[in-house]
Amino acid sequence: MKSGMMIAPVIANLGPLEALCFRPNPSEVEEVFTLTLEHLCQAQNRGYTHFRTGDRFGYTLPVFHGPRYRVWGLTAVALDQALALIVPPEEVPQHRSVSTEAAC
Repeated sequence: MKSGMMIAPVIANLGPLEALCFRPNPSEVEEVFTLTLEHLCQAQNRGYTHFRTGDRFGYTLPVFHGPRYRVWGLTAVALDQALALIVPPEEVPQHRSVSTEAAC
């Protein structure tokens, strides 16, 4: 699905996360969490979310499953595209399809 929105993921080595102080906007971010690159590249942690528009299929987006949360929507799209740029294709497993559907 194309929205016309431009997104620029930024990849950086910030050093040990314990030394950082995150202060996200509480009206936009409920909690900050991390997932390792290794976790994101494991086949069992990657999939698709199928969305429908009204009573029919609309579009499919990637989803990443974490131990506590799942990363989906625009964040998952940006993450999927960033991983495609930094991880060699042979090291990124194919997404597996999941039957999750969300109405829009």
